[in-house]
Amino acid sequence: MILTISPKENTNFTPVVREALEKLNDGDCLKFESGEYHFYKEGSLTKFLAVSNNSACDKHIVFPIINMNNITIDGCGSSFVFHDVTFPFAVVGSENVELKGFSVDTGITPVGTFRVGRSCEEGFYLEIDKNKSPYRIENGALIFKRENGERSGIDEKFALIDTENWGVQYLFTGDCRSSHDNLPAKFMLTDAQERDDGLFFKYRSNNVYPIRFSEGTTVSSTLDGGRKTDVILLSHSKNVKIDNVKVRRGIGMGVIAQLTENIEINSFKTDENFHGEGVTLTADALHFVNCSGKLDIHDSEISYTKDDVINIHGMYTRVISVANDLITVKIGHQEQYFFNPYLENDILDAVDMQTFEYTGKARVISSSVKNDGKEIEIKAELISGRICEGELLENTKRMPDVHVHSNNFYHYPNMRISGGGEILIENNALECATSALLAKDLAKYWFESGRIRNLVFKNNRMKNCNALGGSAFITIDLDGADKRRTPKIHDRIEISNNVFEGVKNKTIDAAGVKELVVANNVFLDSDAAEIDGVAQAATSL
Repeated sequence: MILTISPKENTNFTPVVREALEKLNDGDCLKFESGEYHFYKEGSLTKFLAVSNNSACDKHIVFPIINMNNITIDGCGSSFVFHDVTFPFAVVGSENVELKGFSVDTGITPVGTFRVGRSCEEGFYLEIDKNKSPYRIENGALIFKRENGERSGIDEKFALIDTENWGVQYLFTGDCRSSHDNLPAKFMLTDAQERDDGLFFKYRSNNVYPIRFSEGTTVSSTLDGGRKTDVILLSHSKNVKIDNVKVRRGIGMGVIAQLTENIEINSFKTDENFHGEGVTLTADALHFVNCSGKLDIHDSEISYTKDDVINIHGMYTRVISVANDLITVKIGHQEQYFFNPYLENDILDAVDMQTFEYTGKARVISSSVKNDGKEIEIKAELISGRICEGELLENTKRMPDVHVHSNNFYHYPNMRISGGGEILIENNALECATSALLAKDLAKYWFESGRIRNLVFKNNRMKNCNALGGSAFITIDLDGADKRRTPKIHDRIEISNNVFEGVKNKTIDAAGVKELVVANNVFLDSDAAEIDGVAQAATSL
């Protein structure tokens, strides 16, 4: 059955979509006649979702595709405009789902763009256009007027990002209730003041770090959503295809997939020119956590994202107790709270925190989240070795075979790809980035697992991939380890037949690899044909 929705005079199509989805059966298609459709929070499904690398909280879902099989959503070239910080698509517990043929936009820009003014020991000035980003000051807190409410500096900090040189610093205003703990960048504690000569942020007496940006720097900050919403979530699902989807403006990540098997992403595009705001997505474009099967990303064009263009990894937890067949682990990063990556019959490997050698193996019988989402209790059967307090647990088998090919990526921080599957990255055009490729295990801070079994990076053309401030076009290592003594956790990585152009620093900076093959690459900068001081013909490091 094909169920069709027409672009009539409805001001809010959310209830229309919800009603249509309830009528769909296996094999059905929900089709939109070409046009513009607006979606608001009213009529959405409110559901608590634990989304990895995001905030676990209630989401206001417009397209809840939950426990549905053999379903197609066909936009037929329509424009979908989402208002009120809604959560557009959530595919949960479903199989054989296709989303295709639509563009995504927001009612107003989710991003504020500011200019840094002069600074002094007392504080600094920010120039904010009140017509574009209306704001007020209350008890030292900066409060922005949004489409349906306010973004208050009392409740949340602001991340200031210089996207031209890729620097980040957090701004706390007034008596902000956000935590200062475990942030990935430095922060400032301030009181906002309207002065005759502009908007001034006075450092509080307990402020440690002054502003890092120089006068005249343009910075942006996400004013809607934070880590509470994304465009498309895939969770605990199988056989999902995203085809010909374009993002003009999107809040959060473009696609965040977790514990999902077999994903194809074809012709996923961003459109910076439509609004000309210098930002398309306020977080990663494509992000995958402990997925499995095959992951195929091809013929896509992505640019001007505020975080990684692709991020593929697993998740570490830290063992805090072992009692008979019960293992209790701590979730290491606050953006993973409530997310449980351990399913029945998964095989877990214990990892020594110092040597990164495997010490034991266990099979999951059952698992559940405890202690306000900060811990997981695992009933497990020990298969071999031992599992001890203080070690890391890694779900090494739940990582996909990856094929990233025939894409164009421009102006993005990193492409971070890792995991124990077969990984092939080929025939891509990569330009203007912090790095073209990060092949890293991020155990130190993010608790993201990423040891590599076999990665081939070939026939790619890279240009100016240090332009946003990176140290190398390609970086391979283990986060937090001394490069001279990095445990060799990665098995085989091949970098061949690529073109390196516009290298500012290093071409390849590699550590912790058992077999590194670098062959037949073209270095258009004559002084860049080396790998961390080693000639590019080296075959191992």
